[in-house]
Amino acid sequence: YIVNTDPTTFTDEDRLLIQRDCKAHTALTMALTREDCNLFEEYTTAHDLWLALIDHYEGNEEMMEGKRDMIQKEYDMFGSIRGESLTDHINRFLKVLTKMRQVGNTVDNYPAMKKLLDSLPREWSLQCMMIKRTFLASTTPVTLSSLINTLKAFEMDVLKRDMNQSSQTDQSSHANS
Repeated sequence: YIVNTDPTTFTDEDRLLIQRDCKAHTALTMALTREDCNLFEEYTTAHDLWLALIDHYEGNEEMMEGKRDMIQKEYDMFGSIRGESLTDHINRFLKVLTKMRQVGNTVDNYPAMKKLLDSLPREWSLQCMMIKRTFLASTTPVTLSSLINTLKAFEMDVLKRDMNQSSQTDQSSHANS
């Protein structure tokens, strides 16, 4: 950021700073849409343009606080959706966690795992209770990733059992014919 504005007294260092600022400003403006370029044309230095872009796209502190509150509420109210697959449920949960981290709302590992388990549909109650007893009571650290893998393994086990029951039902109905 240059304080000296008289070109006749610029030092080599000033010229280098001007050149770098010009390159940075050009890179920023090239990344903008035509409409956005018009919106930000009054900003002549990269620094000023950068601050204006932050203010425009991220909002002021009051807006950021509102966004943090909204995303926190989305996390707090997170629950299952009827007919949603486990994979979709987990992906939706991970997106909410990502949003939380992006706005600076940190969620520790244990509360995130507990939240995921508590958000699963009622038919997962038995599995969740078993997982809570083993995973969450474990003395060794458990990751959210390992919890998700365990949930997916439970789901695959249920699907295999359903397939076995289905094939047994088909075989017995053919035998009776």
